[in-house]
Amino acid sequence: MEKKKPNLILETVKVYADNEMSVYAGYATLHILMAMVPLMTLVIGLVNILPDVSLQHLETVLNDLLPDIEEVNALVHGIISNVNRQAGTLAISLSAIATLWSASTGVNALQAGLCKISGSSGSFIKRRAMALLYTLIFIALIPALLIFRVLRGSIEDLIGAVNRWLNIPDIAGRLLAFMEYSGLITAIVMAVVVLLAYTYLRGDRQKLRYQLPGTLFTTVLWLVFSRLFEIFIQRFWQASSLYGSLASMFLAAMWLKAIVMIFFYGASLNETLMRRRSEDAQAK
Repeated sequence: MEKKKPNLILETVKVYADNEMSVYAGYATLHILMAMVPLMTLVIGLVNILPDVSLQHLETVLNDLLPDIEEVNALVHGIISNVNRQAGTLAISLSAIATLWSASTGVNALQAGLCKISGSSGSFIKRRAMALLYTLIFIALIPALLIFRVLRGSIEDLIGAVNRWLNIPDIAGRLLAFMEYSGLITAIVMAVVVLLAYTYLRGDRQKLRYQLPGTLFTTVLWLVFSRLFEIFIQRFWQASSLYGSLASMFLAAMWLKAIVMIFFYGASLNETLMRRRSEDAQAK
């Protein structure tokens, strides 16, 4: 008689709990917050050398990734304004190396949690190199989103020209409709970032298709939680009266901690499914 498998959700929660991922989530949240200024320094340095791209575009893109809360939006604006005064052309200077190392500490903290879940233990140098590479990829994705936003009108004109030339109104209409949903573009980019993290960040490459369930789980829950977080804070909680000038940082940290926990739950789901596949293979 075939042994009944435990509930997938309960098994995923057990993997998360057994590996003490709440502790790793707190550790990662702290290091991501500490890495925020050097990370933004590099991003703003790149933005300053890109043609037709402004800091306002950067602020809009970052606000798409964060919950739409007045205090959080003000925090983003303040960080961008203050960092911009000293960023200059840092992104193309030698000091960018030290800044990149500091910015990668947040990614390195996420990496530690992923390695704990999977039980993998690569060399320090290899894991640190992967953290640096992933940080560079993340830094490059933000300007890519900016360029897409700036060139959106030109892309739409190009789609219209191709439609007139090839007479494909259905395809062109779908593409233009897709372009209207900037939030969907942001969600896709988020999913790619999460998928790359689950697949490569540990230092021992995983099969891409096996990381899709956790990626989908994390991306969807990220979006849903951020929306619920917005509604709760806007309607039921006067954070400014409770925390004063620290309200923006407190809300950002609280949201980030929840997102990191969701990220590790997604990794736990992937690990659970991998263990089930291994057990099924041994049973045959």
